[in-house]
Amino acid sequence: MARDTLTITATNAEFDAPDTVLAGLTTIRLVTRGDEPHQAALLRISGGKSYTDFLLALRQPGAPPAWVSVAGGVNAPTPGGIAEATMALEPGTDAILSFLPTRDGFPQLVKGLRRELIVIPSRDRGTAEPVATDTLTASDYAFTNSAAIGAGRHR
Repeated sequence: MARDTLTITATNAEFDAPDTVLAGLTTIRLVTRGDEPHQAALLRISGGKSYTDFLLALRQPGAPPAWVSVAGGVNAPTPGGIAEATMALEPGTDAILSFLPTRDGFPQLVKGLRRELIVIPSRDRGTAEPVATDTLTASDYAFTNSAAIGAGRHR
């Protein structure tokens, strides 16, 4: 199983990340710099639309267009922290965004926490997921663990 790491560094003003990444199983590492929490949500842009089309659509009121869908991402660690998530990236165009509000109440994507990510097809990278060590089930307003979770790394 081949797995790469995509490191995204978030400051209060921008994301620093590669322009391209190979498709397949990828660990997305979000490194936060600055004094606010940041997230790295990945939205898939499809339907023959471009990242520029996506930015123009953001200016319109209402729900996102049908050609935009949630692809995954990494939720916010504490400011100055690191968070990771492993997911299978599909070839195409994604937008990396942070929807979290700034201190003045605007979404961080309005302040510059947005960028394009091109996912390039790859024949050499597997998409087999790692074997889980624990199961966490989410339901309305609750999480249930398969067993007690102790200190250390878990999948």
